[in-house]
Amino acid sequence: MRPRTLAALAAVLALPLTLLSTPVSQAVAVTATASSTEGSGFEASQATDGDGATRWASEEGVDPQWIRLDLGATSTISGATLTWEAAYAKSYKIQTSPDGTSWTDVYSTTTGDGGTDQLTLSSSGRYVRMYGTQRGTTYGYSLWEFAVQTSSGGDTTPPSTPSGLRATATTANSVSLAWNAATDNTGVTGYDLYRGTTLVTTTTATTHTDTGLTPATAYTYTVRARDAAGNTSPASAPVTATTQQGGTETLLSQGRPATASSIEGAGFEAAKAVDGDTTGTRWASEEGADPQWIQADLGTSATISRVKLTWEAAYGKAYKIQTSANGTSWTDVHSTTTGDGGTDDVAVTGSGRFVRVHGTQRGTAYGYSLYELQVYGTSGGGGDTTPPSTPGNLRSTATTATSVSLAWNAATDNIGVTGYDLYRGSTLVNTATGTTYTDTGLTASTSYTYTVRARDAAGNTSPASNAVTATTQPPTGGGTPVEANGQLRVCGVRLCNENGKQIQLRGMSSHGLQWYSQCLNTASLDALATDWKADVLRISMYIQEDGYETNPRLFTDRVHNLIEQATARGMYAIVDWHMLTPGDPMYNLSRAKTFFTEIAQRHNNKKNLFYEIANEPNGVSWSTVKSYAEQLIPVIRAIDSDTPILVGTRAWSSLGVSDGASETEVTGNPVNATNIMYTFHFYAASHGSNYLNTLSRAADRIPMFVTEFGTQTASGGGGNNFGMSQQYIDLMAQKKISWVNWNYSDDGLSGAVFTGGTCPNGPFTGTSRLKEAGVWIRERVRTPDDF
Repeated sequence: MRPRTLAALAAVLALPLTLLSTPVSQAVAVTATASSTEGSGFEASQATDGDGATRWASEEGVDPQWIRLDLGATSTISGATLTWEAAYAKSYKIQTSPDGTSWTDVYSTTTGDGGTDQLTLSSSGRYVRMYGTQRGTTYGYSLWEFAVQTSSGGDTTPPSTPSGLRATATTANSVSLAWNAATDNTGVTGYDLYRGTTLVTTTTATTHTDTGLTPATAYTYTVRARDAAGNTSPASAPVTATTQQGGTETLLSQGRPATASSIEGAGFEAAKAVDGDTTGTRWASEEGADPQWIQADLGTSATISRVKLTWEAAYGKAYKIQTSANGTSWTDVHSTTTGDGGTDDVAVTGSGRFVRVHGTQRGTAYGYSLYELQVYGTSGGGGDTTPPSTPGNLRSTATTATSVSLAWNAATDNIGVTGYDLYRGSTLVNTATGTTYTDTGLTASTSYTYTVRARDAAGNTSPASNAVTATTQPPTGGGTPVEANGQLRVCGVRLCNENGKQIQLRGMSSHGLQWYSQCLNTASLDALATDWKADVLRISMYIQEDGYETNPRLFTDRVHNLIEQATARGMYAIVDWHMLTPGDPMYNLSRAKTFFTEIAQRHNNKKNLFYEIANEPNGVSWSTVKSYAEQLIPVIRAIDSDTPILVGTRAWSSLGVSDGASETEVTGNPVNATNIMYTFHFYAASHGSNYLNTLSRAADRIPMFVTEFGTQTASGGGGNNFGMSQQYIDLMAQKKISWVNWNYSDDGLSGAVFTGGTCPNGPFTGTSRLKEAGVWIRERVRTPDDF
């Protein structure tokens, strides 16, 4: 597919020659901050650098978003100029604030149309913010420049100096402070409290408790008052306070069992956040999805005094710290909506066996990631110390190819049993209140061993029950596509399963991961596998167009994660090296070798992959494409000898037809490799019988796989031609040609199956959020498989 284009030149030409007529002058922002950025190179400061070719861009697909300018001092604000990139705001406000916390609307619109907005304002403040509430496109918000016009004047008298700063209490991890109120000619609006030279807080009160400190350590504080005009007083007299000795507080979480709502992929498990390594290993959730959580099982009830979170770059902006006696009912002990990453050392008061960080709003476009979750406190805490009795007669009551059902006899306790912890080997599978459970998502024909422990409200746990081993049933045609077919291979000119049967796969392609990763989350992939009943997911990773070449690590990790997601759902996955512009695959050969080497090394033990090594070669000869394939394939085969490889054909994978050639250039000069297939792309409203007949002839000579098609025009938009599309569907069914439709997103074009705004929250099941083409293709993906 073709990428969106950026009207950079037009935006530069649209910049005003003057900001406003004299005597008004432009205020220079001391700092610029934003709610989010699209990535490196799109920071808020790019919108205040005076360069019409650089820009701030927010993360895509999320409302609201904002960018804020700090003018350095309170100013009279007379105007603002916003120069929008293509990703403009349809609805937004301009707001001012004296303190960066309390905001006043000075301009509002719901009919923004991009271009340049030159606004006349009448306000004052130190901070100016553009607050976007509705995007004008499916992307994010993006400004080439955000300039504010100001003039000086107003109140310049600072408040008096606060007096009597004093420490009123200390603990091992906190210092409580108080001071006398200051005065001002117009009124004090707040106080800035400093620990040394570090601003600890801005508060309207005359007291504050500074937490997260180190035991037996001296800290020095000062406080300044400020008024509505932004004037600040001189610093108060300093006061030094020393925290108390640490007592019996100990690190309770290190090395304990940890679980999480999701992981980005192998190597980012929850256990990485409790291994004691604060800079090397980390837990990372799946990207682009809220909420997410990670929890540590301390093994017994404990009094919790402190939780220290060491964030990777993907931090939580809004999250809660929670405790629980049973891992089911949770109590909030800390909550914030202004997280800024780094290290959060939080003093808390609570108790429980389980401690959880529950993230509700990501601070970046990615997921949540913690180098370390450290829980401090004291084990025990008095009271009940008697564990429940051991649950009896653990047994398997039923098995399928993917599940084991279990039951056990109830345990007893002096106070009362609150639940049961079921383990598969050493892995905690579930915490149940009843005495039965079905463990799902298992592998066919595999043995699993289970034990169960009872626990009570105090967190006491019983000894483990008797162990029971159960074996899942062999795979059947009623299982997932991978269970039914196993490792696929090319046999003659067809695709065959591990039993040698010719099969056809049907599924969907993602849109570009740089633009629509929010459409690939737990709910949408569950829907693709179970509601759509898809056999295969094509993971489309663009190389240029803001893709892989801009951040190879990020995009490789996204592909790793989506491979794991497809595998967990029993679907096949096509790893699509989505080269498009430039059309010569040789341009990216070195990058392709690096990428596929890592993918093959990590996933060569999987049975559900295809490697699509060149999406749409164009502007080059077939001999160039063939040479590229014959240089790259041996690199992959040195690591992975089994996974089928899909080779793009020239002229946008049309077998040369779009350049006036035919399939004979490939059939007469095939790639020198085995277990490979050739790809064909078509868009039914643009590609008629000539393309259809070419595909038919080629499929009788060489193995073909349609890795991209649409019912629309070749642009991915326009009207649908369902009649021609059905002719292709019928041919592909007749000749067992597997196919993937473009695309599983809410892009604005008619070829995206979902209506705008469906991602990331759905719903993704059923047809209520599907476009006309989406309804049509879902029905055909759902056609019963002939496995």
